[in-house]
Amino acid sequence: MTTAVEAAALVTSLSVARVTSLSVQSSPNPALTTDAVIVSGLLKAGDQPLSGQTAPIQYSTNQKKWVTIGAAITGSDGGFSASWAPPSEGTFYLRATFSRTKQYGASTSNVIVQVVSPAANPPSLSFVSTRGTQIVSADGEALLLRGTNFPGYEYGDWAHTEADYQRIATQGFNVVRLPMAWAMLEPQPGTFDAAYLTTHVDRDIQWAKKYGLYVILDMHQWYWSNRFNDGYGNGMPSWTVAQYPSTPDGMKAAVANFWVNETLQNRLVEIWSKIAKIYAGEPAIAGYDLLNEPPVYVSVAPDLSASNVYAFYLKVIQSVRQVDQNHMILLEPCWGADSCHTPPSAFPVKDNIVWAPHFYPLSWASSYSPSDITILEKELAEDYDRFVVQIGTPMWIGESGAFMDQTSNDYWLHDATALFNKYQLGWALWPPENSVQAIPSSLSPAYP
Repeated sequence: MTTAVEAAALVTSLSVARVTSLSVQSSPNPALTTDAVIVSGLLKAGDQPLSGQTAPIQYSTNQKKWVTIGAAITGSDGGFSASWAPPSEGTFYLRATFSRTKQYGASTSNVIVQVVSPAANPPSLSFVSTRGTQIVSADGEALLLRGTNFPGYEYGDWAHTEADYQRIATQGFNVVRLPMAWAMLEPQPGTFDAAYLTTHVDRDIQWAKKYGLYVILDMHQWYWSNRFNDGYGNGMPSWTVAQYPSTPDGMKAAVANFWVNETLQNRLVEIWSKIAKIYAGEPAIAGYDLLNEPPVYVSVAPDLSASNVYAFYLKVIQSVRQVDQNHMILLEPCWGADSCHTPPSAFPVKDNIVWAPHFYPLSWASSYSPSDITILEKELAEDYDRFVVQIGTPMWIGESGAFMDQTSNDYWLHDATALFNKYQLGWALWPPENSVQAIPSSLSPAYP
C-alpha cells in the first residue's frame, strides 16, 4: 500500500516574484511502517511553474530537529516529489521547503501530521497473467509492475541483502527484475549448477515475497560473455565462445553463430526448461525474460534477421510450457537489423506473452532538459504502437534510466515516469551505479 502526501505551492507575485508559502495535505492517515509515503506537489511563481528548482522535503518527530527526506528537483510543470519510508510507528510532521535564490525568496510550507501505525503482514502474492493488452492479477484486476532491476548475480556478485528488498518495497515498488546468466547456470557443458539457484536466486525470491515484491527472472547478457569487453561482459558460458578472439569482431562472430547453431540454442532451451520446472509453482515469480537485448549483427552475417531470434523464442516457449503454464513469458525485441524494428505481427504466440523493450532515449546525452520530452514520447509511442496497438499484447519496460548529471537525470526520470503513467505501462529502472541503494529517493510509482 502506498500513501500519498500531496503538497501544493501557493504563490503570490510581489515587486519581485517570491514563493511565500507552501501547504501540505495528507491522505490517508494513518500510514503503515511498510508504506512508502509519497510527498509531492507543485512549485509556482504566480501562474508560472518553477522548473529546475530544489524543493527539499523534511520530517520531524518534535518539530525541532528536521530530517530531509529528499531534495526533489521540480520538473517542467513545477512538480516535485520524494518517497519517505517511515522509520518507525508514531506521529511525524512533514513540510516542504524552498531556499532563497536570486529571484525568489525562501519559503517553508505549513506543517502536516502523518500518523504511522505498525505494519501489517505484506500482501500475499498470486500468479499474474495477461488479458488482452494488460497484465492482470489473479482476481482479474489490471496490475502495473513498477520497480527496479537488481544487478549482480549475472556477474557472480552475491552482495544482495534483505535490507535491499525492504528498501525497494518501502519506496512503493512491487517488482524486481533479477538478472541471471547462463554462464553461472551451466559453467561446463552439461553441468547444471542448481546451487546458483538454491543459494542465491531462491534467497532473493524469499526476501521479495516477505516484502510483497514480484520477481522477473532475466537471462541476461551484456557484451555476450566475459570473454569479451575486457572481461566485463556477461551471459554466455565461456565454453560456448572459446574459439573466438576476444575482440569486438570475435564477439559479433560468436553472436552470429548462436543464431544458426541449433546445438547451442538447444542447450539454453534446456536450461530454461529446468528453471521453469523448478519455479512452476512459485507465485512470487511474475515471469521469465528469455534473453536480454538480443543482438543481431547483420554486418558479419547479412542473412540474419529478427526471424532468427523469434524462432529461438518459440523453442523456449514450447519447452517452458511443457513444465510451467503458470508464468508470463517476456520477449525483448532484437537490435542490430532493420527487421528488429518492425512489429512482430507474425509471431504466433500471444497467450501469457509480454513484449518487453528497453527505454533509453537520450539516457547518455550530455544533458537533458524538459523540452526534450517530445523525443522520449516519440520513442515510447512507437514501441506502444508496435506491440500494444498492432499486435495486441501487453508491453512492459524491462529497463530504463538516465546517466548524466544529477539535474538532467532528475528531469529525465520525471518525464519518463510521467510518460509511463500516461501510457499505463509498468517499468523497471536500471539503477544508477548498478546499485539499488543509489535509486533516487524521489523515484516512486506515483512519481512524478
